[in-house]
Order: sequence, then structure tokens, then C-alpha cells
Amino acid sequence: MTILFVTDRPPYPPTDGVAVKTFGLMRSLSKRHTVLLLSFCADGAQTSDQLTVLRKFCAAVTFVPLPPRTRRSLVTGVQRVLMPYTCYAAPYQSEEFGIALRRLCSERHVEVIHFDMIYTTPYLKHVPQSCTRIASINDSMTLGFANEALRDASLPGLRRISRLLQLPAISLMERYAYRGFDAVHVVAREDLRVLRALGANPKVVVIPNGVDTEYFAPDDGSVRTDTFRVGYLADFSGQRRSMRSGSFGMCFARSSKRYQPQGFHSLGKRRSRQFKTK
Repeated sequence: MTILFVTDRPPYPPTDGVAVKTFGLMRSLSKRHTVLLLSFCADGAQTSDQLTVLRKFCAAVTFVPLPPRTRRSLVTGVQRVLMPYTCYAAPYQSEEFGIALRRLCSERHVEVIHFDMIYTTPYLKHVPQSCTRIASINDSMTLGFANEALRDASLPGLRRISRLLQLPAISLMERYAYRGFDAVHVVAREDLRVLRALGANPKVVVIPNGVDTEYFAPDDGSVRTDTFRVGYLADFSGQRRSMRSGSFGMCFARSSKRYQPQGFHSLGKRRSRQFKTK
């Protein structure tokens, strides 16, 4: 079977949850099927290392440059509230990407197309009816916006108001974005519940996230079995991401004294930080 993955960014390196999931799916499916990749990529950001790794699992890798981003303005701010689908999908509108998708479907005789994230769903119109069309959702945007607006006490007031104003339009967007797909898969039952309540697609299934123990194995092969461990996989680059990961670490450390009396360690590519329990 020939499977084409359509992504909004390269799945390698796997530095966030979406990339980890997609990269793992590609590696696993490539053992029994022919896997192709069509992805957006920031102009000049692709590296030889990316291509080398991805070509181990993909019969063809096609990168299309992201269109130039427009500057934010009052108009785009209003669009985010009233027309979120148009606004969020706008950065990924590319004639070149649509042409590449049609060409791959025709030349490679694609049987299954796997669309990653809601931003790629507008390209469904370029897919032949003979192809099985799958949508992959890491998180329901409706659920995410609702959690931020109604449950996140740390959210600034203006952003909370913005999320509340956007929520009805975001829900409407998700209700219709996935209706043309043969199936939709999510990573949690809560997302399943939300999408079914919206009537987004009758065939929504849960495929829980996991860890590719073959790819993410310790270098020295040593694994302790006498300790309680919780993994938090994230990109620690940038101040906001580091703060978010740090907040998770502090919350976990405070609530898990009986499991880790000596502290919780957050290990990343650029930093190693310990969160002391009190």
C-alpha cells in the first residue's frame, strides 16, 4: 500500500508531540508499506540531515516553502475572531503545494493520504475520490480554546476574552473541516468526545500517544526498573516553552513527594534543570 503523509512542517527532528507522533507512524508503517512525505518547510530551513533521516523511511520526500507571512494588523485580529478557519489556514495557502499533492497522487498511485493537523485540511479538494483520506488531530482546537478560556487561571485577561470570542467560530470550523474524511484519529478520549459532540465526523477513533522505544532508547542501553518515572517530551528552546515545561515540572514535583522525594529532573538538549520538592 502507498501512503502519503501531508504535514504542515517536517516531522524530523521529532522535537514536539505532533512531530513525535507523525515520525513514529511513518517509521512503523514504512516497514510494511510504501511511505511518501509532502511537507511545508520554512524557506532554507531544510537540512541534509533531515533528508537523510526521512529518506530512510520514505520513498519520496517533497518540501514546499511556506508562503511569506503577512504582518499582523487589526484586520487579521478581527479575522481570527470571526473567521478563524480562513485566518489559521491562510499561512498555508500555496498553489505550489496543491500542484505537488496532485502530482504525487497521480504519479505514485497513492492509496491512503494522511493529513496532519487542521491547517492542511483545505488541500483535501486536490485528492482523488479513489484515495482513502485520513485526518490526524493531536488536539481538538475547540477543547484547547475552551480549556484556556474557562480553566487556565494564569491566562491574561485580554487573551481570555479573545479565546471566549473565538470559541464559537473555532467550534464551527472543526465541525466542518473533517467532514470530507473517511476517518479521523485523535490521541485522547476527551478529544473524541468533543469532536463527536460537534458532529465533525462519524468515524473518529482514538490512537493514544506512545514512545517509540526503539528510536528513543538510551544510548548506553541501561534502564532502571526500581524507580517511578514520568516522561515529559518537549522542545525546551525559547523562553515561553521553557517556562511552560518548567511549570509542568514544578506542579509534578509538588504533587509527587511520595514518589520522588529527591526532586524532579527536566532534561533537554540545551539545559538540565532540577525542580526541588518541598
